[in-house]
Amino acid sequence: MMAVSIIDEFAETAMDFGLVLYIVLSIAASLKLLLSPYLRVTSLGWIVAIWTLPYVGALTFMLTVVRVRKVDHDQAINHLIAAHAGAPCDHGAVERLGIEYKFLPYFHMEDSQLLKDDEFVDAVCQSIESATSRVWMTTFILSGSVKERILQCLIDAHERGVDVCLLIDRVGSGLLLKPRNNPFELDLPFDVSIFHSSLFRSLLFVEKRLHSKIVLADNEAFIGSHNLRDEVLLENNDSVHNISLRFTGSVVTQLEAVFIDLWKLNAGVDLDSYAGAREWNDEGHDEGHDEGHDEHEKKSNLHSESTVGHKAARIVFSDPIERSYNYSAYLGDLFYSATDRICIWMPYIIPSQAMRRSIIAASKMGLDVRVLFPKKSDSALVDNAHALVLKEFVENGVACALSEGVFDHSKILVIDDVTIIGSTNLDFRSLYRNYEANIEVHDQEFSHTVLAMFDQAFDAADFVDSHEVGQLSHMRNQLTSLIAALY
Repeated sequence: MMAVSIIDEFAETAMDFGLVLYIVLSIAASLKLLLSPYLRVTSLGWIVAIWTLPYVGALTFMLTVVRVRKVDHDQAINHLIAAHAGAPCDHGAVERLGIEYKFLPYFHMEDSQLLKDDEFVDAVCQSIESATSRVWMTTFILSGSVKERILQCLIDAHERGVDVCLLIDRVGSGLLLKPRNNPFELDLPFDVSIFHSSLFRSLLFVEKRLHSKIVLADNEAFIGSHNLRDEVLLENNDSVHNISLRFTGSVVTQLEAVFIDLWKLNAGVDLDSYAGAREWNDEGHDEGHDEGHDEHEKKSNLHSESTVGHKAARIVFSDPIERSYNYSAYLGDLFYSATDRICIWMPYIIPSQAMRRSIIAASKMGLDVRVLFPKKSDSALVDNAHALVLKEFVENGVACALSEGVFDHSKILVIDDVTIIGSTNLDFRSLYRNYEANIEVHDQEFSHTVLAMFDQAFDAADFVDSHEVGQLSHMRNQLTSLIAALY
């Protein structure tokens, strides 16, 4: 393990050195060419080549990988459709296609509350103010008046003797040039750290980002789409809609384990588990529930567990280092095994060709498949990329709608009686490059509650028909979808 760590550290150092050398030489070559009295047009051409070649290489790699995966996936989808003659059915696990993944076992979610917009900040502050033992947080963006309020709550909690840890993303929070352990350049009394060991790689599109939104306050947890910024407040002129989940139960222990791993990865420090949370037994189950049941039995009894006051739940996450935790394959499994519905409520919907075809196949087999896009997102690149996906979906019979008004940043999937709420978008960066965290709740009553919210948002949006997407520029949207995927 130590050898692997040394090798990884050496590889990161070499990458940093190579990146710095490339940038320095590129700047020097560009200046040299610009100052040359000859061949100005040729000089400009070389400058363009120097700065665009890395991106061209990345795009070529993506196109190659997408092409190979697309062919394999098309064959599998065609086989499924032919075998079942368009009838909804249980296709089984996605491992049939040679994809593997593993996640934490099912635990329990007890009390829960869906929080919209402003409610989230108020609820988080209340939980911090009432915490007596620990407050651990991760966020992609921490800024504005919300930042000031959150930091003051954390300072007050620390002064009460609460264990406070705050982990924030360097890129999202605009802290590229700030010191890692004092990003706000304030004399904060609690532990705060920027997520990124390398400033240089943070500046490139290929770097991993901490996109998770996690709050752990004693035995209570929050997870969802809310960033801690002024835009989550509806009184703000640039407000955005968000939905997050506040919950308790033994599944909080799983989210705690994710935070401990992230803190260890970034700060190199082991955190102690909170004593108030349930302990796991040797089989990976929570003590006091389902004793003597193995994981297979647990999965087969999800509905009966929900009837006795506990909702079966687990934390699912994207980890770009541990490839066995493949969120894309996990979603593919859910899409393939769906028998009733697939409802997608996301701000950024740029799935891979393979995932698009699995969604289209579900629609062709008679399932209720609906996708809610924002009519205008916070990025022109994403809007153009959405146009391409929208065109493909609508032309293949997937019901799509465009939400107007305030930009909707909610990230929710409802697949049969499974509901997923968290930070992951359906795009390349979230699925393959970011550290993301989501909760999967397997409960019919809970899914119907969330589905009612989705129905209300979908019905209020503008339904898109095939005529409206017929004039979209395919080439332009292909190019922008590739660029949007990188960022």
